[in-house]
Amino acid sequence: MKKLLIAAALLLVSFSAMSQTAPNITLSWTAPTLYEDGTPILAGDIIGYKIYYGTTAGGPYPTVISVPAGILNANISTQTLARGTYYFVATTLTANGLESVYSGEVSKVVAPASKPKPPVLK
Repeated sequence: MKKLLIAAALLLVSFSAMSQTAPNITLSWTAPTLYEDGTPILAGDIIGYKIYYGTTAGGPYPTVISVPAGILNANISTQTLARGTYYFVATTLTANGLESVYSGEVSKVVAPASKPKPPVLK
């Protein structure tokens, strides 16, 4: 019988700035520790995670990022995204080829970079 994984839990979605012109969306999550039947997940059972995202709440999520096991965050450059709201979910992948259900959905609004305000002359 195949064991199903509990999804990775997305804990945080935030903006970070590598520079003034290249901000990122940073996603962080917690690795699951139990299978759905309550059995502990053993070292080596998890081989990675997938981050899915798109512009529609509840999906579909057409863009997928693969993240190796042991890494619990991902950065997405806002320079590659159009203005709008993006919705993110995560899944967990096992060595025996299983993928968990989606985690809870989180969202982030991407707006164009703000231009510096001109100095006020008096």
